[in-house]
Amino acid sequence: LGTLPGDLTSSAVDINELGQVVGTSGDCGPQRPFIWDQAGMRSLGTPTGFVTAFATAINDLGHVLVSARTADSGARSQPFLWVAGEWTEVGLTQAEDLNNHGQVAGTLVRWGEPGAPQSAAIWQNGTVTDLGKLVGGELSWATAINEQGHVVGWAEDDTGAYAVLWLPTPP
Repeated sequence: LGTLPGDLTSSAVDINELGQVVGTSGDCGPQRPFIWDQAGMRSLGTPTGFVTAFATAINDLGHVLVSARTADSGARSQPFLWVAGEWTEVGLTQAEDLNNHGQVAGTLVRWGEPGAPQSAAIWQNGTVTDLGKLVGGELSWATAINEQGHVVGWAEDDTGAYAVLWLPTPP
């Protein structure tokens, strides 16, 4: 697929049913998310105020999930949804996947609470739905979502970590 101009490396992370590919181009400096299709590779840019970003997923509508970082954010990133050049902040701490209904699956970390509990969650149109944790657990993590709004991931309790399927109300 190549790289964006001025870069030596790139990586692809997802492909949709139309053959559009998303990934990240960049070396040791700022990284830039890209979309590739029959017209070639194009930079998505970065949201205003952010210096580096990387794509994580694309749906069949060409909407791209991107994580962006500021110069001083360290390892913390802010998820965004890119739709036709417009950026929308996703109200999750980490975003992993999206479907064609605009639902984003990821994780919400409550930094201000003791132990910073983490919960699997869905974001859609500015609303976050906490998917919960196992009884006795303090951690759950969403990794993928399908077109029916079913979410998979994992959760921990006192005895270990387990694969989980959440069946929230369909979109």
